[in-house]
Amino acid sequence: MGGFDQRYRRPSIEDIELGYRLKQQGYAIRLCKTLYVKHLKRWEPISLLRAEFFYRALPWTELLLQQRQTVNDLNLNQITRLSVVLTYGLMLCLLGAGQWPLTLLGAGVISLLLLVLNHSVYQFFHRQRGTWFMVQTIPWHWLYFGYCGLAYGLGLIRHHLRQSRSFYRLSLRPLFSTFELGR
Repeated sequence: MGGFDQRYRRPSIEDIELGYRLKQQGYAIRLCKTLYVKHLKRWEPISLLRAEFFYRALPWTELLLQQRQTVNDLNLNQITRLSVVLTYGLMLCLLGAGQWPLTLLGAGVISLLLLVLNHSVYQFFHRQRGTWFMVQTIPWHWLYFGYCGLAYGLGLIRHHLRQSRSFYRLSLRPLFSTFELGR
């Protein structure tokens, strides 16, 4: 299959892209649950957000749009998509709370929905590191939904701008070449 795509300037989604190529060729991808990998990185909030947003979320959006596929696996399942929408609803409710205090009730309902939808993730964190760690992961998880939604929106805009620029270049090129020939 040619290994990882070397066009990625930084480590980002080359593993995902390779997996998509393997699946397109009919290969099965199996998970070895006994294999553990540790990334030797020191994550701090800013470096984590920069890497997740610019080196993973945006390139992954671009890859999905180029391949014209919406998959229901990895971090793209329907629960995650719904959680992204709910996270933006939660933000709107919290922003509106100063003007309309009743939106706090909506924020509470949305928060409860997010907890229920993602309970398996939170249970995993609880089993691995305890209650306090699990509680600390929840705001980070919801932040993750927020920046994923933002990256997808920006990725859509970038993709459509690129397509419209290439459309105009393709449609205007014959006009300019005719103009140059007519000189």
